[in-house]
Amino acid sequence: HPTENDGKQGDSESRCQVPDVPVPTTPYLSSKEAACYLRVTLNALDAFVARGRLPYSKIGKSRKFRREDLDRFIFESYRPPSGQ
Repeated sequence: HPTENDGKQGDSESRCQVPDVPVPTTPYLSSKEAACYLRVTLNALDAFVARGRLPYSKIGKSRKFRREDLDRFIFESYRPPSGQ
């Protein structure tokens, strides 16, 4: 389960509260930044990590996600509309 303190206080706090907050331009994102980037809850991000779908680096108690891995995850998750 998450080892990074992302300020998570409850389900209402686990979703990115301000969707237009700029994501840092650094190549590495915190768990909270990664969840906002993917537009998912921290619980969903944790589930992707637990299933081995998202790689991360562990630095102390923090997890860091590479932006390129998040982009790859989005690309590989793409499903075209049916019937086309």
